[in-house]
Amino acid sequence: MHRSILFSAFLLYALTAYWPLAGQTIAPRSAAQMTADQIIARHIEARGGLAKIKAIQSLKSLGHINIGPMVLALSIENPRGAFRSDTSLQGMTKTEAFDGSHGWVIDPFAGKGPQAEAEPMSRDQLKQVGLQMDFDGPLVGYQAKGHRVALMGLEHVNGVEAYCLKISLKNGDELRSFIDTTTFMEIKATNKAVTQGKEVEVETRLSDYRPVDGVLLPFALEITPKGQPQGLQILLDTVEANTPMDASRFKMPARRAQPPKETPGHP
Repeated sequence: MHRSILFSAFLLYALTAYWPLAGQTIAPRSAAQMTADQIIARHIEARGGLAKIKAIQSLKSLGHINIGPMVLALSIENPRGAFRSDTSLQGMTKTEAFDGSHGWVIDPFAGKGPQAEAEPMSRDQLKQVGLQMDFDGPLVGYQAKGHRVALMGLEHVNGVEAYCLKISLKNGDELRSFIDTTTFMEIKATNKAVTQGKEVEVETRLSDYRPVDGVLLPFALEITPKGQPQGLQILLDTVEANTPMDASRFKMPARRAQPPKETPGHP
């Protein structure tokens, strides 16, 4: 849920140095008493139930991202089957969007500044946006989506015991979701993302769950790439469900017309 900019490259490459991953796998004691499907069913129930989750047709979120002393404005528009995030800093905005068929990016932080134009997403970016725009989360209806889930046992996450579920996505990627054994809410997730051509393992901690149209959603996410001393923090101020959205905002903009080249010897 709400992993919309967990993989933004210009956010991740701002982080440096060493950070050891927390969490230690322990023997699957009480985990053996429940199957993966039973844990998923309890998780869906804890979030508000399948009917309420499916009743949400779109989410619009506003918030900000903290990366050390930097604060970036964040806007996410996510109707079912499409996605757009806008991340702004110092008058420039990076846009990542998918219209249901095509993904595109405008990234002024990649060197072109305000002159940056929309470019098609790479294959890796398209794989990531497929996960980003699924606000139900990969566990909801995982079999119909072509995913596989296995219960790996129990792990301590900041002193809280959690079920560790390995999610093998249809696209070949692998995620791990950590479900609190008491509340049955997701408190941590790990995945691998490709940034600047390199694969990076990313850990996300989810908290500050609040109801949105009867469904609990995380309003705070802390994201740390493996091997880094610190990460970034996403704090959502508002999340609205079923807000009408203009389909044109998800379409890739046409490139600007280039001025004609002057012919030598002619004004």
